Amino acid sequence: MAKQVYMLKGIRENTINWTTQVTVIERGFLGLTKTNNLYQKVVMVDAEGTKVEGIIFGRHIKLLRHTLKVYHTYSISNAMVRKTPTQYRVIDNDYQWFIYARTRIEENPAKILNIDCAKYNFVPLRQIQKHKNSREGIDVLFAVLFVAAPRKTKKTYVQDILVIDQGRNSIGFKLFARCNFHVQLSDSTGIVIATVFGDEAEKMFGITTNYLKQNTKQGKLSKTAAELLARGSEFVVQIRAYKCQEAASNHCLFTVNGLQHVSQIIEDAEM
Repeated sequence: MAKQVYMLKGIRENTINWTTQVTVIERGFLGLTKTNNLYQKVVMVDAEGTKVEGIIFGRHIKLLRHTLKVYHTYSISNAMVRKTPTQYRVIDNDYQWFIYARTRIEENPAKILNIDCAKYNFVPLRQIQKHKNSREGIDVLFAVLFVAAPRKTKKTYVQDILVIDQGRNSIGFKLFARCNFHVQLSDSTGIVIATVFGDEAEKMFGITTNYLKQNTKQGKLSKTAAELLARGSEFVVQIRAYKCQEAASNHCLFTVNGLQHVSQIIEDAEM
């Protein structure tokens, strides 16, 4: 039986033998579930502007690393469709897809959906504070009035930016330019994903922000830089948890506050 082509609004848990055409508009950072399973979220939009969130788990993230690229258009068939729990819903869609390496995904380079078809619900700047603790993303439309010259702090550069929206509401932002990486930390009990910034990031990988800039071309790292980042090392790490839900330590986001290489600790102990 030939697959029926659907728009996203027509795809439900009980929909069978379907295919649809979507454009990827977001691909998120790696995260961990409450059961410490690695995942990555992808947001896609169809020609009617309807969005759907896809989730890739575990080893399938690596297997699909060259697929579902942002602003590329794909035909996707028979992904696993599940109802999205209300507390985890971040877009206006009751359903989400589970995407695996076996999911039928075909890129359509000859056709690019109009990104403008995506539907936005713009929030006035004066109402941004109301959404500061919300899990859902918000859309904001503004014009930039002023950008100050970068100023250096102890660990980074900061720029002050003044913006205004259509209602003539203005607000100031601070833009931080800071070297940071999302890293997977593991010990004998499991793994966590953490963010490491500035000097600690440079210490962990032995490279600087300038090195990364010089070894990145068209968004891709050079082979040498990629090998440096992929190299595993042993550290004693001090991490800080934040944005915990229900006080569950296995469902927190982490930052690295300090680290020291294990070999350095051993050398110091032997002196």
